Amino acid sequence: MLILDEAHLLGHDQLESVHMLTNHEMDSSSPFACLLIGQPTLRRKIKPGVLAALDQRIAARYHMNGMTGQETVDYLRHHLALAGRTDPLFTEDAAALIHTAAAAIPRH
Repeated sequence: MLILDEAHLLGHDQLESVHMLTNHEMDSSSPFACLLIGQPTLRRKIKPGVLAALDQRIAARYHMNGMTGQETVDYLRHHLALAGRTDPLFTEDAAALIHTAAAAIPRH
């Protein structure tokens, strides 16, 4: 199994190479598994007709929906607690701005 994180940063040639890796005996067996993990721009990169062959080989897709404002606050609190901080670091307004700036998607 191959896991490609930040796959939205891959160029056309690199994505075409992933397609070529899946070519080996594709009709008779599936010896190769690959996870492409990335931002929503990855979906848009793969959709054009140039990468249609790779698009057709994708067996499963998952899109993570954005968090609610409260989920963002809980996420911030949780990660701050993991870092050892128990008192609030962000005001409600600051948490709302973080939520908006991140387009409701958690990022590390």
